[in-house]
Amino acid sequence: MKYRRSEGEAEGPRLPHDLIEPKHYHGRVVRRLLLLAGVIMLVTLPFFIDLIPKPTLLPVVVIIGTTILAGILNPRDFNVTVAHICISAVAIIIFEYYAIDRYQTVKTVIDFFFVINELLVMIFLFVLYFSTKTLRGMIVKNHH
Repeated sequence: MKYRRSEGEAEGPRLPHDLIEPKHYHGRVVRRLLLLAGVIMLVTLPFFIDLIPKPTLLPVVVIIGTTILAGILNPRDFNVTVAHICISAVAIIIFEYYAIDRYQTVKTVIDFFFVINELLVMIFLFVLYFSTKTLRGMIVKNHH
């Protein structure tokens, strides 16, 4: 059995790796992807504020929510994993809707708003995939 210290722990007893992170836990990847999505949304928001439906504050709330979601990731919390799956699925639908709508308006893929929306769709698709794998690992573990 592999042993390591828990995240942020400087000293103390070493804990079994499986107690800290279950075998099918992909939280580190999900956390990084959610933070990446948040950064992309934050950096590009000023350029797209006129293209995003009102209220203007809504995208900021989404960015904060994405960051909080990344921060509360827990390898043993079933509900948080389900929340990641639901929110990433909704994000895929929303960002893909805006990408398709933009493409139909400008008729080209060489458009910054279109490209950023497609990039966010891909990021949330990976979040959905890895969160689903984590959930599957939790369910399979509970049935054995």
